[in-house]
Amino acid sequence: MTILVVDDDAGARRTMVDLLMAHGIERILTAETKHEALRRFRNDPAIRVVISDFHLPDGNGHELHAELHPELHARGAKFVAMSGKFTETTVKYFERHGVDLIHKPHIWKGIQSVARNK
Repeated sequence: MTILVVDDDAGARRTMVDLLMAHGIERILTAETKHEALRRFRNDPAIRVVISDFHLPDGNGHELHAELHPELHARGAKFVAMSGKFTETTVKYFERHGVDLIHKPHIWKGIQSVARNK
């Protein structure tokens, strides 16, 4: 399985990659921005999971999900949003679309869940 990790914070990306690798995920791509994530996802049909920080320099996780939603569905891929804080509106949107949420202080449990479903 290939996972795309989207976060503008280099340390957070590295931590996420390390956690995923510790759970046996061997192919992990990264992106720093929404536009880079869109390009990487569209250019690599092997990506089955997108884990995205909510706050990105050129948009947010809601916008990224909305743009990728038809392609995620067609590919059978999953979107996971992570943030230190989600608004009630954001939580409702993601719940309507079956998006898992990872609260950054609890990344380890979220990664375990993603890795178990590989």
